[in-house]
Amino acid sequence: MQKQHDNISGFTIKIRSIHKIFVMIPIIFGSTFYLLSRNLEHGIYLSEETELAFTAMAVTSCILFGDFIFKKKISEITAATPLTEKINKFRIAFVIKLSLIYGPAVVSTFIYHTTHNLAYLLIGGILVLYMIILVPKKEKIAEQLRLRGKEKIIFNQFA
Repeated sequence: MQKQHDNISGFTIKIRSIHKIFVMIPIIFGSTFYLLSRNLEHGIYLSEETELAFTAMAVTSCILFGDFIFKKKISEITAATPLTEKINKFRIAFVIKLSLIYGPAVVSTFIYHTTHNLAYLLIGGILVLYMIILVPKKEKIAEQLRLRGKEKIIFNQFA
């Protein structure tokens, strides 16, 4: 029982720290690239519609695929699954979902750095806002894991 408490202890703090790192890196890259290019001419250029359309499709695909994997991983959790395993599966699913949003956010900031087209920085900013919306809260995690009774009490005490 003590080992289970050790595995659960500080879970929400750890998952929120992971979330903050995933959110901050595109912000740091985007602001750095924007500040480095202040003397250059930049704007929103829609003349490269093919690349921009491809980027939008890739971003949408990554978001939908991340959501699909997250729901699939969470649906694999049964009521008989131990609490520590539920938490580990949630962590893995959440990191995969964030990674599939984080990747396009970082790539779009790098594309902005090479093209100076603000549309790509805007895409990265929208993805960062979406990641901020996904901030993991204890109540939401318990709801997604379908914790009941004793498991919910233990989770609320130690996570």
